[in-house]
Amino acid sequence: MTQRPASWAWASAIVVGLSLFLGGLSRASAQGPELVDRVVAVVDDESILQSDLDREVESYKFEQSQSGQPVTEDDATIRRKMLDRLIEVKLLVAQAKLDEIEVTDDEIDQAVARSLDEVISRFGTKAELMKELARNGMTFDDLKARNRDLIRNRLYTNRMISMHIRPLIEVREDEVRAFYEEHIDEIPRTPASVSVSNILVVPQPEPGAQKALQEKIAAIEKALAAGEDFGKVAERFSEGPNAKRGGLVGSFARGDLFNPALEELAWSLPVGKVSDPVSTELGVHLVQVTARTDEEVTLRQILLRVTITADDWERARLRAQKVYEEARAGQDFAKLVEKYSDDPASRDNGGKLGTFPEEKLTPEFRRALKGLQPGEVAPPVKGTAGYFVLRLDERIPPQRKSYEEIHDQLRAMVEDQKIQAELDKFLQGLREKFYIDIKA
Repeated sequence: MTQRPASWAWASAIVVGLSLFLGGLSRASAQGPELVDRVVAVVDDESILQSDLDREVESYKFEQSQSGQPVTEDDATIRRKMLDRLIEVKLLVAQAKLDEIEVTDDEIDQAVARSLDEVISRFGTKAELMKELARNGMTFDDLKARNRDLIRNRLYTNRMISMHIRPLIEVREDEVRAFYEEHIDEIPRTPASVSVSNILVVPQPEPGAQKALQEKIAAIEKALAAGEDFGKVAERFSEGPNAKRGGLVGSFARGDLFNPALEELAWSLPVGKVSDPVSTELGVHLVQVTARTDEEVTLRQILLRVTITADDWERARLRAQKVYEEARAGQDFAKLVEKYSDDPASRDNGGKLGTFPEEKLTPEFRRALKGLQPGEVAPPVKGTAGYFVLRLDERIPPQRKSYEEIHDQLRAMVEDQKIQAELDKFLQGLREKFYIDIKA
């Protein structure tokens, strides 16, 4: 189900001017873009240039390619459609002038700057964008200038719709419900998901190395318990690359951490508290969350490097196999988690990892869970952190999103349809009101 009716495309199209260069730059000729300033139409006292029309055609083709829709019309049909689109925008600008609606240079400058920032972000840096422009005979100033009118028109159009169209629009709940029922077959479905619990068995070093490691951990915990600053303790003990910075790792968005156990810990550990030791493929971590928002978390850590040998991995495999056999024999999974699991993030909640779209799981996890019934346990799966003994808790089939889940989106679509209907009538009146001269 599309988010906007097709008839609303002309209004949304005026915001993609800068974006067309993302597709258009690579299609330009090696000799550079051809700038043509022949007037193809006049609306009131504003001209539409050949270059404006060419840009709009490229914009339309870019929109279609980005949405995965093939362009089936011939060039002449597209050009007529895009010229009509430009005429409609100019009509709205003409009426805006009569209504004494103003769009200031400062507003345009700010909007152009934001749009250019978006384009720069897609290329990575301004320097990379300028290289691409140079390969096509353009400069950054050319790009900025060619889109100034586009943004000016967008601002005028939005204000005209707010003044003349939106006050006429009322969206009733029964209309939104009817729209949902009418488009029920187009409603997107959630992907197939699984709820999973696990017991993680991490390879441990041989007894001598394990004893030395435990002594280091005990010394760290003693220093922290005595009230010593975490950063100072990290400087003294940590073997990670950030030790000299007091163990400061940095800030991360959800899903950015390399290890699931650390990821879970980062978003559940109370701010300021120090975690229990966490084993990963890098070693043993003691983690402190220094700040957290809904979007990101900031961490410090003390990392103790651990060398894991092939023999250590084999002992872990045998231990995981023992856990699997006990689970298959009917022993309580939560008790096995408490007894065996090295995953601090899930050890205290019966090993529950959560619910995940199947397509997001690693290939190894997908293969292990394939064919399992809820409550069944898979043989050990080797991962970077150790061996995972997985239990399938629930298999959730794809489900159509409910009316409540997408209510706001549905309401916006109904509103857009009503806006378009009123806009069509309003534009027809403007066509009769203003001078229009189509020259080509």
